[in-house]
Amino acid sequence: MILFSVVIPVYNSEKYIKRCLESIYMQKYDNLQIIIIDDGSTDGSKKIIMDYVNKDSRFNYVHQINNGPAVARNLGIKLSRGQYICFVDSDDEIQDDYFFELNNVLNKHKVEILEINAGIKLKNGTFKNLITLDKPNVIMSGIDYLVDFLKFHRYFNVVPWTKVMKRSFIIDNGLFFKKRFAEDEVWARKCFVKASKVMFFDKSLYIEHPRNKSQSQKKKLKKNVLDQKNNYFDLEKLYKKNVLKKSKSNVIRNELCHGFIATLSLNSDVKITTADKLFCIRNAKSVSEVLNTIVFCISPKLRYFIKNRMLN
Repeated sequence: MILFSVVIPVYNSEKYIKRCLESIYMQKYDNLQIIIIDDGSTDGSKKIIMDYVNKDSRFNYVHQINNGPAVARNLGIKLSRGQYICFVDSDDEIQDDYFFELNNVLNKHKVEILEINAGIKLKNGTFKNLITLDKPNVIMSGIDYLVDFLKFHRYFNVVPWTKVMKRSFIIDNGLFFKKRFAEDEVWARKCFVKASKVMFFDKSLYIEHPRNKSQSQKKKLKKNVLDQKNNYFDLEKLYKKNVLKKSKSNVIRNELCHGFIATLSLNSDVKITTADKLFCIRNAKSVSEVLNTIVFCISPKLRYFIKNRMLN
């Protein structure tokens, strides 16, 4: 049986953490190292966590001064011993057969990244799948997976909890999270650019419970929009160095342009620089994105207005 290390960052999650930990505790799979990183919680999260630590040796509690989920996940990676690392958010849960399914797939397919599907629980109690792709159970390079995903959607799925990753792949490539808002935007894409063997397993083994996590509000804050902008400049450098085939590069960089403009349209107080406009001009590769860039470069405020009207 494969040894899995499960990394769970926790911050003031007393309302949800029992549901998360119970879904892992009930797993019959024994070959687990469950690393719970308490990111300086000030509520009753620790007491709930310690109940599981005291009754199940698979659970491990680590406390750190509040430093954000990126630092917590990095610490979890460093403490991990498993062949594969899984990420779980403290307000979500996993299906009963999560580890047995992963074990069966990964014993058969020796991939560096296994992308699993997730069910998003809606307010009416029903579920919808997070990922829709037409190539399940096909091993491909990470760049090919990234390109295929972007052709199917207009975004890339960056959440860590749908990605089961070989520990040696993470360590050997230094794939740690930056301490920055929306840190997974760069981390996820960098992982796929570096991976030679990736597969999508189209089964919803993870359950996401959406709630008002304040992320949508945070994105409107000027500092966080600026962090996002820096993420995109980092990604441009990553792609320029690693994605050399023009047809693939065009798909990826087109998404880069689209996301960059959308991010800057979240806050009208962010100053649009000449460097920002040149970034869009360099990376716009489709007719629609060129038109989007023209409007943005002529009048960012008009682009901001159009974006808000579309959202409303």
